[in-house]
Amino acid sequence: MTPSSHPSHPSPWYTHPAARRRPLLKTHPLARQQAPSSPAFEIPKPHPTEQHIASSHSLWQRLNSLEEGVDGSHAPGSSLQTGANRWLIPYADILTLLLCLVMMLFALSNQHNLRLEEQNQALQKQIVQQQTDSALNMVAQAAESTPPAVDGDELSEALEESGLLQAETGVNLTKDERGTVLSLPEKLLFSPGEAQLSPGAAKTLDHIAQALKKLPHHIRVEGHTDHTPIATPRFPSNWELSTARATHILRYLAKQHGIAPQRLSAVGYGEFKPIANNSTIEGKQKNRRVDIVMVDPSGVTERHSRLSD
Repeated sequence: MTPSSHPSHPSPWYTHPAARRRPLLKTHPLARQQAPSSPAFEIPKPHPTEQHIASSHSLWQRLNSLEEGVDGSHAPGSSLQTGANRWLIPYADILTLLLCLVMMLFALSNQHNLRLEEQNQALQKQIVQQQTDSALNMVAQAAESTPPAVDGDELSEALEESGLLQAETGVNLTKDERGTVLSLPEKLLFSPGEAQLSPGAAKTLDHIAQALKKLPHHIRVEGHTDHTPIATPRFPSNWELSTARATHILRYLAKQHGIAPQRLSAVGYGEFKPIANNSTIEGKQKNRRVDIVMVDPSGVTERHSRLSD
């Protein structure tokens, strides 16, 4: 038998490797109390002392208390006794914190909305106040700049002194929605079918201009004809004829009497605004006319408001 081979039974000179690694076990008191028949390579187990037993018992109690809960107050059989659902406690704490955060954000958002609403109401009040003040200022300025209504009696007296309001002249002074209207028949100003002022027209217009210069109102000259058609190279229709007559009177008032051009305007209506029946000679004579209108500012404002509505 070679020295490296293991014997089938223990020999006096053979020592187990475990015994060689732990030589102190041979001198242990418990090892000396072991029976001589035990193998030399077995490690004897130490007997537990009372202190060891008490320490082990305390350790197991602590482990059991951790499984049952923090203080061991949970009833047996509960879900927390086994320790499988111990994550519910921190999870519930997190949910509580999140709920508090949401409630705080909701309260802050409500306060922000209330501030925005208050600012919006204050801004609306300021805008309304500014609009009201602006409207009042415009009304006050319009009242200051608006000329008074035409005094028909004063104008009538001035025209009567000049002899224009006599019955044989055919001049009429009336008032309608346009304002105060001075109607002049064709025979006082023009020859039939012509737009140039007649020799006697200057005297008539001079008397009228003296009365108009005293008034601050806008003056509109309107030309009218009867329904008799006209077709000449200069006047293809009654529109051109009526407009040319109104324009000649307007230029005479501005150049000869210095009435501001900003106060003057001319318009031609042709035969489309008659005041009498064109089937008679007298009716045609009344329709061939020139109206000098002293525009009423209140009437203009009223018409503009109706158009805007």
